[in-house]
Parts: sequence; C-alpha cells; structure tokens
Amino acid sequence: MPSKKKNSSKKGKVSAGFNYEALIPCCLTGDQRELVKRFLLNELETSEERDAALAVFAAAVIEDRQSSSDSEDEALVNELKKAVGGSGSITAEEMKRDKAGKRSLPLLQPAAAAGDKAAPKEEQHLLSGKGGTKKKEKANAAAAAPASSTSSTSSAAPAPAAAAHSGVPAAPTVADHLAALRIAPRKGGKQGRVPVPPVREVECREDWGADANAHLHAAPPRTGPLQDIQEKRVDPEVANEIRKNVNVGWWASPYDADEKTDMRIADYAQSLGGELYNFISYPIGGMARSKYRIANECIPPPINLPDLQLANPHWETYVAGHPSLWIDCDDVDDPWTALMSTVELEKELNYAHYLGLSTVVIELWQKSAPALAGVIAKFLWTVQSNIKICILLPTEAKLMDGDIEDEREVWEIWADFRTMVGNFSGDRLCCGIKLMEDLDDEFVDPLALQRWQAEPLTMFTMETNVFTTNPRTGGADLAPAHTRLLETLWTAESMSAAVRGPLRDARGARLQYCQAIRSIIGPLWLKKKLSKKTNFLDESEVVYQDVIQKPLQPLADNLQSTVYNTFEADAPKYKYYGEAIEAAIHDMVKRRGKGDVVLYVLGAGRGPLMSASMAAERRVNEVLSTGGPRVRLELVCVEKNENAVVTLNYLNASVWKGRVRIVQADMRELKEIASSMGLRRPDIIVSELLGSFGDNELSPECLDGCVDWLKEDTISVPQSYTSYCEPIASLSLFHSIKAQPSSYYFKGRQANGRRLTMQEADGTYTQQFPQGRDVASTDMLYVVFLDKVVRQMAPKPYFTFSHPCFDGAQTSRERWRAAQTWDVPTTQDIMGFACYFSARLYKDVTLSIVRGQETPDMMSWFPAVLPLREPLRVQKGEKVSFIVERCMDDGGVWYEWRASVQGPDLKVPPRQTELQNERGVSYYMRLISETAKELQGQMLPARVSLVSTVRRMGRRAPKQGKPPILPPSKKVLYHVVHPEWQSHRDVEELLWRRLTYNNAVMSIREVWRQELKAKEQAGTGVEHMREEEEKELDGLLAAAERRNEERRVARMRREEEEMRRTREEMLKEIEGKLEEDKKRAEKSAKEVRDAIARSAHFVTRENLEESILKALDSPTVYDYAIDRSGKKYVEEPPVKYQEGTPTRQKGRLYEKTLGPFTTADAEKTTPWFFLISTSRMRTYVAEVSEIVRAQRRDEEAVREMEERMSSILNQLLSHRQWMRAVPYLAAASKTLYYSATLLSGSQTLGEEYVRLMESAAPHPSTPSWARRALFIALHVYAPIFVDRALARAEVSLQSPETDRFAGVDIRKNRVARETLTRIVGWLRNSFSTSLHRLHIASFYIFGAYYQLSRRMAGIRFVSFSPNSDLKALKVYRWLGYVTFAECALSFLLWAAAESAKADQRREERRKGGKSTVTDEDGEQENEEKYPSCALCACARPPACPPCGHVACWTCLAQIATTEDGARCPHCRSAFKPQQLVPLMNL
Repeated sequence: MPSKKKNSSKKGKVSAGFNYEALIPCCLTGDQRELVKRFLLNELETSEERDAALAVFAAAVIEDRQSSSDSEDEALVNELKKAVGGSGSITAEEMKRDKAGKRSLPLLQPAAAAGDKAAPKEEQHLLSGKGGTKKKEKANAAAAAPASSTSSTSSAAPAPAAAAHSGVPAAPTVADHLAALRIAPRKGGKQGRVPVPPVREVECREDWGADANAHLHAAPPRTGPLQDIQEKRVDPEVANEIRKNVNVGWWASPYDADEKTDMRIADYAQSLGGELYNFISYPIGGMARSKYRIANECIPPPINLPDLQLANPHWETYVAGHPSLWIDCDDVDDPWTALMSTVELEKELNYAHYLGLSTVVIELWQKSAPALAGVIAKFLWTVQSNIKICILLPTEAKLMDGDIEDEREVWEIWADFRTMVGNFSGDRLCCGIKLMEDLDDEFVDPLALQRWQAEPLTMFTMETNVFTTNPRTGGADLAPAHTRLLETLWTAESMSAAVRGPLRDARGARLQYCQAIRSIIGPLWLKKKLSKKTNFLDESEVVYQDVIQKPLQPLADNLQSTVYNTFEADAPKYKYYGEAIEAAIHDMVKRRGKGDVVLYVLGAGRGPLMSASMAAERRVNEVLSTGGPRVRLELVCVEKNENAVVTLNYLNASVWKGRVRIVQADMRELKEIASSMGLRRPDIIVSELLGSFGDNELSPECLDGCVDWLKEDTISVPQSYTSYCEPIASLSLFHSIKAQPSSYYFKGRQANGRRLTMQEADGTYTQQFPQGRDVASTDMLYVVFLDKVVRQMAPKPYFTFSHPCFDGAQTSRERWRAAQTWDVPTTQDIMGFACYFSARLYKDVTLSIVRGQETPDMMSWFPAVLPLREPLRVQKGEKVSFIVERCMDDGGVWYEWRASVQGPDLKVPPRQTELQNERGVSYYMRLISETAKELQGQMLPARVSLVSTVRRMGRRAPKQGKPPILPPSKKVLYHVVHPEWQSHRDVEELLWRRLTYNNAVMSIREVWRQELKAKEQAGTGVEHMREEEEKELDGLLAAAERRNEERRVARMRREEEEMRRTREEMLKEIEGKLEEDKKRAEKSAKEVRDAIARSAHFVTRENLEESILKALDSPTVYDYAIDRSGKKYVEEPPVKYQEGTPTRQKGRLYEKTLGPFTTADAEKTTPWFFLISTSRMRTYVAEVSEIVRAQRRDEEAVREMEERMSSILNQLLSHRQWMRAVPYLAAASKTLYYSATLLSGSQTLGEEYVRLMESAAPHPSTPSWARRALFIALHVYAPIFVDRALARAEVSLQSPETDRFAGVDIRKNRVARETLTRIVGWLRNSFSTSLHRLHIASFYIFGAYYQLSRRMAGIRFVSFSPNSDLKALKVYRWLGYVTFAECALSFLLWAAAESAKADQRREERRKGGKSTVTDEDGEQENEEKYPSCALCACARPPACPPCGHVACWTCLAQIATTEDGARCPHCRSAFKPQQLVPLMNL
C-alpha cells in the first residue's frame, strides 16, 4: 500500500501553481462544472455547497471512467488523490502489467498500514470506481430489489424510518463520504477543504468496527461485560490489529455477482477490500456453473474460473472456495443428480487444489450424507493437499433434509459425519456454523453449547436477514442470542466469519455488516490481548495449551537442567512447601523442645526445597526468639541424578556454607548408605515426587522404600495425596494423541513401554511395540494443559496414599482397583478421562490441581489424560463408568483402564471399551533405569550400591568367569545364549541338552546314509525313485484332465439353462412394462380430456377481473405441497388451536377460537392501511410469554424516551428546576409514547416485535378511541392522583386541627385517628404493591390482562402467530401459583404482627400507662428521631440506594416496585429493590 503524504496547504485558497481545471471530467458543463471548479479551488463557503459539489464530482468521475482508457483513468485518480491530500501515484511497473492484460489486484490487506493509512484505499474505492461501476451497481440493485430503480450514485438515501422497518441499515450520506475522504470543515468562520490530522487515540467500543476513522461516525457505546476495556484509550494501530485478526469475509452469490465476475474476480475482491472485508468465498467452478440447474440428465457447464487473474499467494490468502449450489451427493429423490454431484464435486475439489486455495466450505444439506462423506474422505486420505475442508451446518436441524423421524441435534449430525470421514485431523477437516434467524435449543443451552468448543470450529456464516437495525445508531446489529453465540464460540484468532445473502440497500450495507461483526469480536480480542499474565509460562510466551507431553520418569531417567529450571520458576509451590515445613518444625519443637532437628530432602533436584527449608528455619527462629537456644536443622540432601549432584555441591559450597550433607544414591537404599556414613535418622522428610495423577512418578514406591530408616514419629511432607478423574470430550486432543507415533529418525527414542529399545540389522534403533504404534499412542498417559475440552462432570477420587507407611501395604504386589460412575448431562463423544491430584503437605497446607480446587497461580503440574482408543458416544441420561487398576511387578508399575456405558434400561448389558495398556506394554513406569541394569554385577562405590538394588529386584548377579561352551561337532546345531543374570546351573542344563540334541541329529544322519547306500546297491536308488515319481505325476495329470472335461460339459449345460430362464424373465418384464405404459397413456389421455372439459372455467381475459374478486372474497388455502415425484405432503396444524376446535389455552376453556380479526367497530378511528393488512389475517389468543415480551419492549422504549427527555431538560434548565421536573418525566414519556402509537391507531414497538394486536374484549375487534384514551388515563395518571389523594389524607389525619375525616369525629377519638392513619398508610405503602403482585399472579395463571388499567378499559391482546410455547406457559403458571402463595404468607405475617401490636396496646391501656407502641411512621416519634424526606417532606426511616442519595424508606420502596424499573429520584441511576440499605442511628 503506498504511503500517505502530508498536505502542506494552508488556510484559504489553494496555490495557483497547479491546473485544477484539468481534473474536472469532460461530462460536466455549465453550473455543475463551475461548482466543481470552486470546490477544487477551496472557494466554497458553506458545508452544504461543499457536500453537493463533492457528490456531483464523485458521480462524474465514476461515469467518465467507463469511457476512458486504463492509463488515463489511473492518471486521473492519482492527480485527484494529490488534490485531496491522498497518497502517491501508481508505479510504472503496475501500469505496464495492466496494459499487458496481466492484472493482479489483491484484496486490500487489513494490516498493511496502521491508523490513518487506510484512507488511500478508501479514496480509490470511492473515486476511481474500482469498487463497482454503474453497471455493477444497477445489477446489484436489480438482484436485491427488482422493483426498485437506481438513477445515479448521488441519489437521495432512503428515509431512516423506512430503513428501520426494512431491517437493513440506512445508506451512507454525503457526510459519511466526507468522513471517509478525511475532509472536514474548518474551525472558524469560513468553510474549507483541509485534511483531518491523524487521530492518536480513539475510544474502544463494542460497536466500533475495524475502520481507523470509525470515531467520526461511531455509535454510542454499548453497556456490557467489557466496560473495563471501553474506558481505555486505544491507539489507531490497535484498530488495524483488530481488523487484521478478526477475519470477516463476503460469500459471493448470484445476488451480487454474475458470469462477468468470473473474469473480473480481481475487481470484485478489490471492491470488497475497500469495504474492510478480509477475504471472499467464491464458487470454485465460477458463477455461471454455480447457478446452473441440473435436469433431465444434462451435463453441467465446465469449470470457468481462470487462475491468472490473481497471483498464487492471493488465491491462498484472500479467496475461499465453495462448491456449486446444485451439488447434492445424497439426493435420494434424484439418483442422477446425486451421481453427477459426486463426480462434479471431485472435479471442483481437484480444481481448488490446482488453484492453491487454503479453504473449501461445503454446506451439509442432508442429515445423513454417506456419499458426501465418501468423497471428502477419499480426497483427505489420498490427495496430498493442504486444503482445509469446512463442513457448514445450520443452527436449525429442521432445515436439513432427511428422515422426519431423525431427531438428532446438529452436533450429533456433525459428529456422525466426521466419524464417517474417519475422524480426520482438525487441521484439514473442520466445521462451521451457519447462523439462522432461529436457534435450536442446543445453541442456547450452555451445557450443549460447550460441545462445540471441543470441535475444530473455524467459521461462522450469517445471512443478511439475520442482521437487525440498531434503534439508537441506525446501523446493522445482531440479536442478543446470536451475539452470545458468537462471543461464546469465537475462541481463536484463526476463526473467521462470512456474510451472505441479498443486499436490499446497495450502498453501505456491506460495510455495516462487517463493522457489526467486528464490534462483537473486536473487544473480545482486545480483552484477551490486554489480559494480565498470571504465571511464568504466560510471561515467557510459551504455547502450552493443549500441547501433548509425555510424563516424566525421574526414577528411571535423569532429568535435564531445563526441567529443573521450569519447576523452580513456580514460586507458589515452594511457598506452600515452606509453610508446611515451618509448621512441621514447630510441631517437632513442641514434642522435643528446642535443639537440632534432622531434615532429609529426598529427590532434591537442584536444591529448591533445601532453600525453602532454610527459610522456614529462619522464620521459626524469629518466632521462638525468647533468649533461649535456637532451632538448628541438620540437613541431608539425597539425590540419585549424578548430574544434579554437581549443582548441589556448588550450592553447598557457595550458598549454603557447607551446612548440607549430600548423598548421591537411590532413596530406597538410604538405610545402608546413611548408616555407613554415620548419619542420624530423620525427624522430617521432604519430597516433591508427585505426578499429575498423584502417584504416576512412583512416589509411593520411593518414599515407602526408605521407611526402615525412619523413626516412628517422623513427619513426612507431603503427608497424603489423592488422585481424581473426570470424563472429557475434545476432538483436537484426540487428533494430537493419534498423531503421536514418531517419524523414522525418532523411532529409536526411549518410550514408556515395557519393551526396550533394540538395535536392528541395519544399525538403527527401534522401540518395540508388539501391539502396534497406533494402539500404543492411545494406551499412554499424557500430561497436557487442557484448554479446548468439554468438562461437564465433576472430578471424583480414585487412589489415596499416605506417608510414612510402615506396614508396606501401599507397595504390595496386589492390584489397586478403583471405579467411579457419572450421569451424562448432554450427548457427547468422550475421548478420555482427565486426571488430577490433591495433596495435603502438612495439616491444613494443601496443593491441588483438581478442577474447581486449583491452587492459585501454580503451574508445576498440568492435568494428566488417560485416553480411549476411539471416541465413546454417550447419550444424555446414560451413566458412564471408568475403571482404573494400578498394577505392579518386579520391574515397575503400570495402569490398566477401560470405560463402560450403562443405558437407562438396566436389563441391557453395558457397553464396554477394550482393556487398554494390558500388562504395561505401552505405558510402564520402571523402578530402575537402563544404566543401572548395565552396571549390575560390577563393584560400585557404596553411594551407588546397585548390588542392593539388584537384590531388591529379585535377581542374583552371575558368578565371575567364562562358562565352558564346547560344541561336540564342527557345525553348531544348537546355540546357547548366556545372559549375565542367568545362573550357572541353568547354563549347564542347557549345555547338556545341546549335547544330547546334536548327538541325536548326527545319529539320524548316519542311519539315513546307510539306508540310501543299500538301496542303490539293490537298484532302487535315487534314479529309480525319480522314475516312479514321474510316472505317478503323469497319472495325476491325466486324471485331472478327465475331471476338468466333465466339469466343462456340465457347466455349459447349466449356463444354457440359466440363459433360457433369463430370456423368459426379460420377456415377461418387457410385457409388464408395455402394459404399464399403456395404462399410463390411457390415464394421461383421460386427464387431458378432463382438463379440456374443465377449461370452460379457466381464467381468460374476459373473466379476469371477476375471477380476481371471487378469489379475494373466498380464497382457497392450499395447506399441502407436491414434490417433483408427485407426492403430496400435508402441513401439520400448528400447536395453537384452529378455528372451531375447542381446546384448553392458558388454563381457560374457550367456546370457540378467535377467527379473522374484525374491524367493523373501529373503521372510523383506524387507518385504512391497517384495516387492509388485518382484515383477512387469522388471529389467535395471545400467550403470556408474548404479552410479557411486548411489554418489556415497550418499557425499554419508554425508559429510553424518559432518559432523553431528562438529558435535554438537564441541559436547558437549572439543577433545581430539573429536580422538580424529574418526578413527572415518567408520566410525560408514557403519555407521549402511547399517544403516538396506541392512541393514533398503530401498534407499539413491543406489539410489532411479537406480532400482537390490541382487541376489545370479549370479541376480537379493534378497541375504540375512547377505550384507548381511558387506558392511557388509568395507566399513567390514575396512580399519581391516587397517591396524591392518600398523601393529603395522611397529612390531614396527622394534623391536630382536623376534626372530622370521612364522616368520623377524630378530634377527641384518639383510637379512631390512629386506626384511620394506619389504614391510609397501609393503602399508600402496602396495598398498591400487594394488589399489583396479586394481579400479576392472576395474569401468569389465566393470561388475560397484564395491567389493571387494561382490565378496567377492557383491552386484551390477540396474536397473529400460530405457534405456541407450551413450556413457557407451564413456567408462567407455576410462577403465578408461587406469587399467590407468597402474597398469602405476607398477609398472614402482617396480620399476626398487627394483632400482637393491638394486644400490647390494650394491655398498656389497661394498666393505665402511656402506650409505647407506635406506628412505624408515627408523627411524634419520627419528628424526634428521623430527618424529613426530601421527596415527601415526612419524618420517616431513611434509606439509601447504591448511588448514595438519601430519602425515606417509604418513597424509595414505592419507586423500587414500579413497573418501569427502579431509578434514584436524584441522579436517575438504576438500582434493584434488594439493593436498598436502611440507615440506622442517622
């Protein structure tokens, strides 16, 4: 991309050194030419004139370009760029390539420049016309809306209201083009054309696309979980990074492309690049081939998409392919189409391989597609290609063709399909999701949605009709459900999204779709980028998620320094070890008093635990520093790795000051070595031999091997540890494990199997796997940081080990067996089981990697995985069990495992997998290394003591000396191998057997020679035997010839009989076919005659008008469809009841269903277009869920109107005046909203959203104007007047000057005054809330009226939707019952409290004392105790919402229970009722 030059022009007119008239197109004359000239010379005064001039100039440039040559066009664009402050010109090499006809126009690269460098490409898109000529625009407009017409590029944009109703964003105005061209008005008196300086920082918003100039026309920010990112300021380079990493493409279709596009794909890609798209998805065979409709065994057009239009890297980077639209390999209705689709799909895949495409997207039309799976499997397994095939599935399973009884979910369909392809690697076979308007439950249920996170999901596609219009910004947006789906499943930067479908708004729609997607994904990417690094692996930027690693065997192998260094970088682990050691020292001091404590570190490595022990010693001495003797540790370090001992000696000399005694030995020989060195028995032993599965690094065998050197009260750190397992599902992890078999040059690397590495005859080394390498890779235990996995079942414990263990039960040769069972929550493919451990270091100090119990920031242990050989499909409601056995022999330890699935029917036996890793052939944890085996029988130093190790293993070293091997014959017939570990007795036995065998063989040979010599002397020697054999062979051949001839004759007779029988059957079949054709011809002739007879009633030119009126008066409803084979399919009736059929709906039995909506009662007050649209529509009773959704939408609209009115008044009025006006804004906004919609005879936004219409009860007719006005008065003003009246009554009762109230004398009757005061207070504070709750409960149960005002006005709802949500109906009904019960309980509690208060008052009056019981809002007590409320001026108990403003509890409680939501009366901030805090002692 060329670099952007700075514009050095100053304010005022531009320099006269350049001929700007040469830039004006020739097609402009008169006033238009003069206007453009003044625009280029910067002489226009107002912004309106500049906008009009720019529109005329851009339209003329695009029109003039069609008739000019390429070279003149490029020169014009370059000069125009220079004039408006653009970038440099096109190079001579590019011009030369264009003239030669080898144009290579790559898609605009999203990250070619940062920030403001995206402007030149946009200018080129708008001015040079490469984004689409007039012909293209007309073709696009015709494809999107055939009835519309396009005059020019400067035509007026559609009205915002029309765009909002159509669901498509409004087209950009001239101001938007100005913003794209970076032309802005001056700051001052005159208006001029100056370049906008680069913006350094822009606000990061969720609805902000990747455009670097998005801040010029960005919509208000959303509110959501990413507010912490929204508050930051982001550099424009980050905007380009988001555009580069959030890949959004366009799916080419006949709506916006035609046959000409196949030859101009570079221009097509260029135009989409100007609209910020990263790639395109184009038909592999071309648009002409894709639009072909196959019929009558016709051959489709050939592939016609030349590859020289783009460079090879551009095909791979910017273009994805998809097959032709007519290809369906599994079309059961048309076998010819299926066969042809299979052949043509193979051709298109091969051509995609030829083009070098990186991705091919194939839509899955059928629920069961074995033919398509066969084609893809053949291509993936046999063709050497890097193409990634993405299988696209819709979010509605009912949209796919297949058996009606097939009720599989979309995930199950995908899982079965990839199984038919052989579960190929996710790098080549992946899946995509096609977002539809409706989503199945599996895309809403969080548990079911988790399954897609474990699949190789790489693409999302969405139709243009999925997008909605943002009511605030007017731009494109996605529904909340679709947004949540994208936010949940978009987990990697390699994912991409593609938009497809018709464009009803030709200009600007594509850009808004692209920005809508990036506004959802961009903040997620930025949040991940700005997230804090919580551990040392994140800081080192090492990729470790889902990376397969083989577990360590520190007992059999010597670890590397880098491994030790990784362990030592985990500071949290050694912090907890230090706390455990410190607690152990404290307890040891309490037992024995101050003095020396002997501490052994077993398996010290490079000494981090030794450093932690010394630090714990210092902390203990700081706590115990009371003037007495200090605690001193006697430290002993035991390590078998001779390489790590070098580091330990260095640390002991330079850091530890010689305090530590280092022992190089196996800890299982600790007793012999420690006693020979004069060491004391340990009081505390510390080790970190734990593995990811707890004991998989042989910690029990190592620690229990030294118990004979421990004291009875020796403390072990750790004290115990438990292993856990849980089922997991992860396709990527399964693929990684399947790909584990090593290559040729790594076949000799030491593996973890029981067999050892052997040298082959060619000098190479090979690891032996008797069960096969593929099986061995799945019979291993792996260590992996789990990321893209599904874990929906909680971990359960398996094995537990405690130390020290003096009875030896943990290391006995018996098998340890454990099994656990889980209930399956969702259908899934289990690939294995995740393994964890939890360790108790000492008392309450623990370490854990168990999911949900992880030790914070600890990264030394990743979870382990015990995989299955093949994914195990489990259904929802089944039980899956996992059995693990820990086995042991003289050489090592291994695990054996298997899984089983039990269905709901216990009579059916469970399904079991094969037993894996039987006898440890694939995964075997050795108790001794290979180096130690080689050193057996040799005299070693006492520190190594391998002789005792060999004795422990149960094998004796052979005696010294060479055994006598003397063969009795010259040729060795029996060879004896003498291994080093074999005893001399066995060797002597073998030698004796060899001697006996060789002697017997020699004796037999001698007897044979003597017999042969005697036969030769008698004339029956070798020659005679050969003659006899030849005669016998000749006889056998003659017999075989006779037998073959007999069989040939019999076969010919049998074939002639079969041929005769076949001929007769074929003749009969032909006669039957002819008879059927004759009957079919007679039937067709009869139908033709009947049709001719009925033609008298056909519609002609004479009776056309009469037939139309007749059809309108009595329309015929065809509720069935006919397929291509002539089969009739009847549509099932909807869930809601049909007309004339009584049914139970919302707990109420109707006499008859509501028929077509009538408007006879309100024709004078209802608009004519509304009467036409509803006069013949079938209506149904509205459901509770529909009414609730409509009311919520209306409440949101009223709340938004109230906020805008409050904002306007806050700017116009003073703060005090605004505070006085705030309480009335709710009523004003409701009045305006319902007057503009309901009172004028239109639907509200909520009613339009869910397809509801108001009806006058009890008949379905439009309510009159008086009814609607009555509803608005009752709904808006009745609550205000009632509250004011009750407030005045309450003040009047509290005033001592009031003599009478409601006909009752209260001047001297104190009891009557108090009773009336309590009644009025209850009516004002509690009655309205209780009445509202009771009415809502009644609505939930019976579904009649949502508000009291509608019930009093007699206005109900009818629905135009025939579908019913029975599940929601049941939920709302139960919610109504619960609300009724809650109200009854509240009333009983209130009555009990009032009764207790009354009894207490009577008791105090009886005693003659003054009553101490007062109402909670009593006047005298409140005046003395509480301050006056700023809202009602009454002294009542104060309360406070989260914002901090204070008011009385009564006012805030009343506000909190309103229908429109609780908001603070002072600052209008929202709060929930449960967030109110009563203030005490204020």
